[in-house]
Amino acid sequence: MINKKPITFIFLAIFLTSFVTDKPEKWKLEKNKNGVKVYSYIPKGESLKEIKMNTVVKTSLSAVVSVLQNVSDYTDWIYNCTTSKTIKKNNKSETIYYSVSDAPWPIDNRDMVLINKIHQDKKSKIVYSITGISSYYIPKNKNMVRIPKMKGIWKFTPLKNGYVNIEYLLKVDIGGKVPNWVTNMFITYGPYQSMRGFIKALNHERHVKATYDFIEEPNE
Repeated sequence: MINKKPITFIFLAIFLTSFVTDKPEKWKLEKNKNGVKVYSYIPKGESLKEIKMNTVVKTSLSAVVSVLQNVSDYTDWIYNCTTSKTIKKNNKSETIYYSVSDAPWPIDNRDMVLINKIHQDKKSKIVYSITGISSYYIPKNKNMVRIPKMKGIWKFTPLKNGYVNIEYLLKVDIGGKVPNWVTNMFITYGPYQSMRGFIKALNHERHVKATYDFIEEPNE
């Protein structure tokens, strides 16, 4: 039974500040393939890598929002996501959902309850999608490890001629007894595969045709 209120967007917005103020030279290029660049760095005093990805795609802002709004389809494009379902829609741009990720044996599968907020800067037309752990309570599954910490930010910046610059920033602690150095060895692979899946999903007809009254497309 759900019995707690979700964290508010204002707290999630703090995540954005922590990412965008980092100096560019801190990021190390880990992969540059198929038009997707993957960077990482380990903040001072910490041992887990943070991930940043960047690519440019010809699409619309409404299409990227449509992919993110269709939570049940996350299993189609998020790496190793086996379950994804909406718990509650707080409003048209804020969603609480539950997700399960498959992990290779002998590591236990992971699950988490997340809150996602989509926001557009009306002046720049940049769209942000900010995700973090929700305080909504879902009973823990004894066969899984509940992910304790996750911060994710999509930034969609409209460019000329119908192109969109896509940037994704991720910080996650998968919990359990997996050493951080092991997590760091593989942490770039899953996000890269997910970005590739996200780009592919943008071409689906229902996303191409999607429109939202809270998303304004840029004028050419």
